[in-house]
Amino acid sequence: MAKKLKDYSGPFKPNLKYEDFTKDTLVRLLKEYARAYNLHQGSWYNVMRERYGDKVTIECDIAQWMTTGPMVAKWLSEALNIAGGNVEAMFKALQVDPGFPLSTFDIEWELVNPNHGFFTVKKCTALNYFEKEGKGFEIPLCRDLEPPTFLKTAQYFNPKVKLTSIKLPPRKSPKEIACKWEYKID
Repeated sequence: MAKKLKDYSGPFKPNLKYEDFTKDTLVRLLKEYARAYNLHQGSWYNVMRERYGDKVTIECDIAQWMTTGPMVAKWLSEALNIAGGNVEAMFKALQVDPGFPLSTFDIEWELVNPNHGFFTVKKCTALNYFEKEGKGFEIPLCRDLEPPTFLKTAQYFNPKVKLTSIKLPPRKSPKEIACKWEYKID
């Protein structure tokens, strides 16, 4: 058995596979993939806003997330054997979603029971960026885009899920939480 790679500084491997790397290397790579995924999304926002304005950008982003959100939830659930049509399964999938990476956001999860839970985003890089930009884009992003797209993704697990936004921007201070959400299935 070949020795696992700690990095890719050696010779080119024409048949390279993820399995060739050590666990630590794969974790580093996964974090970079999540960062790249978020950079792509942020860059897309900037291009769209410049060309078409904030309203069209939000409309287009809602349209794409209404399709891709549930697809990503499905793929992640299949890859990690996340089963169950409940809030607990939803939270598990969100924890590993590359668009919501654990290494970039500071998220507090509270599972009251398998069908009821809250998550609080204490640090959100997108919110921080758009607040610093000072053009108010965080308001339609957080208030118009996230509620329907978060709900659509949650409905992959259970169409009866109810989503309530407890706290959304604007914030009075960067020390406040970014947002808080409640998921519930009666």
